[in-house]
Amino acid sequence: MRTWVMPYLTLVTALVLSSGPMPAVSLPDGVPLAQCGINALCASLRYLGSNVGLDELYREIQPDKANQVSLRDLADSARSRGFFVRGERQINRQSLLNYLKADVCVVVQFPYTAGKVQRRHIAAIIPSEEGVVYVDAPIKRVCLADDAVDRLLGGSEGLLLISTSPLGHSHLAAILAAVGFFLGGLTAIKGFARVTVLKPKPSRHEENPGTVESKLQRHA
Repeated sequence: MRTWVMPYLTLVTALVLSSGPMPAVSLPDGVPLAQCGINALCASLRYLGSNVGLDELYREIQPDKANQVSLRDLADSARSRGFFVRGERQINRQSLLNYLKADVCVVVQFPYTAGKVQRRHIAAIIPSEEGVVYVDAPIKRVCLADDAVDRLLGGSEGLLLISTSPLGHSHLAAILAAVGFFLGGLTAIKGFARVTVLKPKPSRHEENPGTVESKLQRHA
């Protein structure tokens, strides 16, 4: 297995707000840092309370000849350990912040260029009070500025949301449901405004006194 480490995305290293010590998740020493996706998955599962070993994941998930793994492979591995996983094509920064506040780890895949060669990289975004913490476990941990987060998410080729509890509807479904509820409410209000209030026709005994008087005058 290769032991070289893939270069980091330029925007991530260039727009770092702060760089702190290694995260609480610890990975075994002496394990070749050959596959970013497996490392990112291990960091996420460790944060969420799993004691899974990096060497265990390397035995389970086999990279292809280009040393790549798929997000599907990572998702299947997380689900097999009892975690809830949902895939997303892209999310915006506010949605990411909401997920992180709910203690959801996010594994993101994005392209980058090393020299003239285009490659793919996978990293973990871990919930933290510091902000959006990008983890290239166990190599690097940085807190990203808002514009770096926007560019990272905007260039995403896919994300995995990993949690210890059900994730519910997808982000798109939630938006559509909210829009549907809003439009349904407008339709109901519009329909209510069109309702015509029908007044009961007065009986003979409730006729206008003036009308009764004019009838009496005609009979006189």
